[in-house]
Amino acid sequence: MWASVDLAPIAQSVPEHIKSAWIFVLKKETWSGAHAHPNSVQHMVVLEGRGRSRIAGVAGELHPLGSAKRPDSDWVVIDAGIEHEFYPVDDHMVVVSFHTCESDELIEVSAHGGVRRYEVPG
Repeated sequence: MWASVDLAPIAQSVPEHIKSAWIFVLKKETWSGAHAHPNSVQHMVVLEGRGRSRIAGVAGELHPLGSAKRPDSDWVVIDAGIEHEFYPVDDHMVVVSFHTCESDELIEVSAHGGVRRYEVPG
C-alpha cells in the first residue's frame, strides 16, 4: 500500500546535524519493543496517530505534529544510548525518526540483552 506523507511542516525544523531519516508505521496497540541507539541521537515527530512513550523509564504521550498544546513538544529528542519504546493507541501511528549518523551506520540494540535488532544492508 502506498501513501504520501507531507514533510513540509517539518522541513525547516530538522536540525542541521541530521544525517538520515526513517519512516515507520507502528501497529496500533503494540509496543515497539524497548531499544536504544548507542551511536545516534534520535529526533522524532509523529505525523499520524497518537500514542504513548517510555523514554529512560519515563512515561509520556505522543501527539501528531502541530496538535500539541505546546509547540516545543512536537519533537521528541532521545540521546544516544537511552532506552525507549512507543505504543500507538486507537490507530496505527506514523513517525519520522531522524538520526545523527548515516543510515548504514545506525545501530539499534534491544533493551533486553543488548542484541542488535536488525542490520541495515550496506
